[in-house]
Amino acid sequence: MEQAPHGDPGSSLNTVFVSSTRRDIDRLRKTVRLVLTEHFKDVVEAFPTERWDSSLKPAEIVAECRKRVMEADAFVLILGLWYGWIPRGYKHSITHLEFKWARQRWLRVRYPRVFVLVPYVGGTTWRVLRKNAETYLRDMDSEARAKHKVQIDAFHEEAIGGKRIGDPRRDWRIVNYYDNDIDLFRKFKETMAVWKREAIIEELKNYSNP
Repeated sequence: MEQAPHGDPGSSLNTVFVSSTRRDIDRLRKTVRLVLTEHFKDVVEAFPTERWDSSLKPAEIVAECRKRVMEADAFVLILGLWYGWIPRGYKHSITHLEFKWARQRWLRVRYPRVFVLVPYVGGTTWRVLRKNAETYLRDMDSEARAKHKVQIDAFHEEAIGGKRIGDPRRDWRIVNYYDNDIDLFRKFKETMAVWKREAIIEELKNYSNP
């Protein structure tokens, strides 16, 4: 098992991994990338779907995605309402697996390196994502739709983990709630600015107390 990264965030922030489903969140990914490019040299994502050709096995795609998560210096999950692609032989979607790997890697670090972006229930983005998910679910039978609900609810609970709106407690991840693209950009930009500033303070403390 890989060990959690040592040291403080300000000393080794080069690459951030952005995780989300593909079919419904492209616009949000672009908004998030705009913020992240101010703080990281490289913003990487899951193994590009255009490279998922017939010669690649699901296990190979999973291995590449895991490698990218484990080599990144931070992780951002854009949480939606569509569960996403489940690789053959796995119980969880690739997006859910990416989050599990990030949690495994950064659960015990002193300073959070995992960010979870969540749309307000009933808000502008939430309504769009729900409509998108309903479009995909339309082709499923009732049993598959019921299974999807269980899967996406479990994923949300694991990602948010009891951190509700306005919860000031700090742990291994930071959760941002937002209403729409503009709200997401503003709040995530503020979060990253504060996070980076505090990361530098942590690094200075580390130098002062070797």
